[in-house]
Amino acid sequence: MASRSFADLPGDIVRIVADRVSVECRPRMRAVCSAWRAAVPAEPQPWIVLQPDGDTVSPEGGRRSGFAVLSLTAGVNLSPDSSVVRSLDAFPAGSRCVGAGHGWLALVGTDDLSVTLLNPVTGRHVSLPPLTKHPIVGGLLEDGRVMWRPWIDAWTDSGKLAPVEEFVDTFVRKLVFSASPEQDDYFAVVVGDRMSYAVYARAGAAAWETLRFAYGTTVSLVHDVVHVEGGRFLAVTRCHGTVLKLDLAVQDQNDEEEEDFLYHLYSPRVRPFSRPLLSTGAYFARGTTPHMHVENYLALVDGELYQIWASWVLSEIDIMVFRGHIVDAGVARFEPQRSPCWSEVTDLGEWAVLVGKNETVAVHAGDGTARVRGSYLYFMDSRLEEAVLCAFDLKNGKQVAACDSEALRWLFNTPPAPVWFLPSLK
Repeated sequence: MASRSFADLPGDIVRIVADRVSVECRPRMRAVCSAWRAAVPAEPQPWIVLQPDGDTVSPEGGRRSGFAVLSLTAGVNLSPDSSVVRSLDAFPAGSRCVGAGHGWLALVGTDDLSVTLLNPVTGRHVSLPPLTKHPIVGGLLEDGRVMWRPWIDAWTDSGKLAPVEEFVDTFVRKLVFSASPEQDDYFAVVVGDRMSYAVYARAGAAAWETLRFAYGTTVSLVHDVVHVEGGRFLAVTRCHGTVLKLDLAVQDQNDEEEEDFLYHLYSPRVRPFSRPLLSTGAYFARGTTPHMHVENYLALVDGELYQIWASWVLSEIDIMVFRGHIVDAGVARFEPQRSPCWSEVTDLGEWAVLVGKNETVAVHAGDGTARVRGSYLYFMDSRLEEAVLCAFDLKNGKQVAACDSEALRWLFNTPPAPVWFLPSLK
């Protein structure tokens, strides 16, 4: 047997071994050879990263002061001794996870507003400019508060003091970054909330820059961003679902020879990509209920571009604190040869879409993810009233119970939003 390769092991034996190793070891087993990749399910997929919160009681009865990681497939939480949890515990207490993608996590330190990209499986990390390196941050005080300027193009002397955690949870709604980041090769986009802007940084930059149109106005109302390749991203606005193309690798310069007058509204770095998903009339018809609004997301599903929308009914229970529920949701596929270019989709086959603080991502439900179903949309959001996790069945057009796992009950009383995470060795 010593002279034979690992690929010669029978698939059923490989699967038995995979069932007995730690959860985070399975991606390594799949990387051994093509035969093992075929034999071992692509687990754990997905995982859920729970944010530090000292007031949350775990299923074992203890209080969780650091990060915790759950395997949705296995329905269990990873051991505190696992390499993944140890990688997260190396960050200061109170650090926030503000994004995930390509097997990496984005974390912000609430002590100094530092920004780090981390692959918790391999332990690799990349340091980005701190959030203090942007005009919207007026300063970080010793008492743990930050001077926050909601408007950077007007009333420059205005601002408000807020706890760092409140600032991070509001200003940094999501951070999306390029695949396989390295210290000298990355691009990152911060998507803010309603009172914030889209800002970006690239490798070698000492500060964050504000995305602007050609005429200088800041790019606002961006609700979701997906990385395409290199320095290219696609961004979608809330409500109507207009899609913009972001090319962060180019330098801004006005193109005086551009014939299409619409392009004069944009810069080489920010260009229109598609017309809105919803017309103004359709948006208001869908939002006839008081306090209802539409939020839009982008996802690449099997190489194709899709836009996910969700109609929310929200109430402000405190200053900038909202709670509510999703009334309706749907999916549209981008078809550039058609007019209009977005067509409604009610069946994604075996693909499920995970929507949350992570880059919106599609997972194949047939790859061992028994707790994720095909043609389902899974929303994980701290604004949801009854639970932070809900599922929407596209085929039947209705919400269903997301998951009945006892291990996931942590999710239902965790104030900081959990984050979807798909592990990777890259």
